[in-house]
Amino acid sequence: SSGKCSADIDRRERCWKVCQFVKDVVRISPPTELQPVSVLQDMDIVTDGGSGSKKVLSYPGKIHYHTDSNTLFISDTSNNRVLQTNSVGEILHKYPSPNTPALNSPQGLLVYENWVYVCDTNNHRVVRMELESGEVEVVCGTQSQGHDLEGGKSGTDQEISSPWDIELIPLQNLPGCYGNLLLIAMAGSHQIWGYALTDLAITYRGQKTEHQMGKTWRLAGNGDEVNKNNSYPHKASFAQPSGLSYDGGKFVYVADSESSTIRSLELPSFAVKNVAGGGLNPSDLFAYGDVDGKGTAAKLQHPIGVAVTDDQTLLIADSYNHKIRQVQTKSRVVTSCSQVTGLSEPSGLSFDRHSGSVFVSDTNNHAVRVVKVGDEWDSRELQVVDRMRCLRNTGVSWC
Repeated sequence: SSGKCSADIDRRERCWKVCQFVKDVVRISPPTELQPVSVLQDMDIVTDGGSGSKKVLSYPGKIHYHTDSNTLFISDTSNNRVLQTNSVGEILHKYPSPNTPALNSPQGLLVYENWVYVCDTNNHRVVRMELESGEVEVVCGTQSQGHDLEGGKSGTDQEISSPWDIELIPLQNLPGCYGNLLLIAMAGSHQIWGYALTDLAITYRGQKTEHQMGKTWRLAGNGDEVNKNNSYPHKASFAQPSGLSYDGGKFVYVADSESSTIRSLELPSFAVKNVAGGGLNPSDLFAYGDVDGKGTAAKLQHPIGVAVTDDQTLLIADSYNHKIRQVQTKSRVVTSCSQVTGLSEPSGLSFDRHSGSVFVSDTNNHAVRVVKVGDEWDSRELQVVDRMRCLRNTGVSWC
């Protein structure tokens, strides 16, 4: 057999049951007993330039390192799936499971409780997939691009537009607040939205605002595609916000791609300020470049991803400059990580506090890189291999 997916649904369901059993056996078997499979289905194969080597990933977007399980979740964007790998790149799961709603160009993702939450970007929704079964549930969105700039509805009643990244904010870290907030970078409407993972409350200047679990609403940005900072978040403007990273304290950092800036949201007010890049004219979306410096003197080009390290350094996936930059969040000074070379439009970053490394989605190289952060930067490719391809001849593509 060629190993391609069968169109016979009954046969696929039978294979699924067998694969569930074999999956458990494989997990407890010594890795040396299994041979890596580098050639997968046609949809999984990408030729690496002139080298002729095959790669599992196709234009990977966002990436999330899950500390508790020491595993990595990768948005394999052009393959319309999410992969979970161990720390050495062996695939453990492919999401979603068969016979469940398909993803369309997934981007930002994170693990919360027993679910992996994913920006199903081209379906204009956020979904969650159960970690073991891979079953899909829609969190918010209607599967059609929305034009609502305010929100306030719940679940599939609330239309949204091209969600690109998500971040978890435990509000109990802030005085007078409680609950868990899912922050959404809404690239299509040029705004930052929130989704109430639990009942929650946000208190600012003595005024408490409560939201019921499931509510989805606008937090910052008026919908204009400009680079405008403002202490009143509804008067601020973004231009395709595409990356989010929370520092664990008072600030969320935003990669605002079309304005080529890094912005901050100060909690709990959600006031919007410049950190680096861009120009002084809010309407000027062409103030880009490749210049180290402080604040707006620094120039970036279409940054897509950000990640805060333990020492409060902010790493930036400076996509169109094909490099990683870093900015000291207090001084706002940007420098280039010149030791990391060979990237092609990196778009996702996730910091591993155990090893002091950052995982990088090297998008146009169809790869994930592991970069050691510190005085001596070191970079290597994570070899993503499919050791779970246990039933090649059955046509099963998820196990």
